[in-house]
Amino acid sequence: MNRMNFMKKFRDLPIEEKIILFTLLTFILLSIGFLFELDAIRELLKKYGISGLFFVSVIGSTIFLVFPIEGVFPFFLAADIEPAIIVGIATIGSLIGTSINYGLGFVGSGIIEKKIDHEKMESARKMMNKYGWIGLFLVIAIPSPIPIPIDPITVLPGIMRMNYIEFIITVAAAKIAKFTLYVAIFLGIIGSLF
Repeated sequence: MNRMNFMKKFRDLPIEEKIILFTLLTFILLSIGFLFELDAIRELLKKYGISGLFFVSVIGSTIFLVFPIEGVFPFFLAADIEPAIIVGIATIGSLIGTSINYGLGFVGSGIIEKKIDHEKMESARKMMNKYGWIGLFLVIAIPSPIPIPIDPITVLPGIMRMNYIEFIITVAAAKIAKFTLYVAIFLGIIGSLF
């Protein structure tokens, strides 16, 4: 496909699709930068402290950067940052990131449904209807042996048009539970080392 055809197709896209493509491209570029420069995350945390945690929490909770937020908690705990502040800031940042995911699912559901197999969408819809907020809470709150990001699943409630207030309350409760557990585990590990 030549450049002119691409530009013409891009111009003909509805504004929602242009916004999604622009957002996706921006976060992909940010993600690539972070993935090739993992030390940049540590430097960001050293330089910006709690505001760095907030930024990492927002970006790490989106579908664009696969980054387990709880993986940075030991750095803050070792620096004697209050555990409640770590959990609170990480939760607020993560809520913003997952809200972006929800919004992309909500706005882009038509595009996503065109691109994904109808049977897969129907299966996801049935699962969401069957388990609803309880399933979402469990998927987010239950920790794995190693911190792995599960936030991309928060696109699904947007696609399925889950009530946004219910979504935020569920995600907030799940994140608080999960982050509190990880902070407690890391505090135990750090305490045993010193």
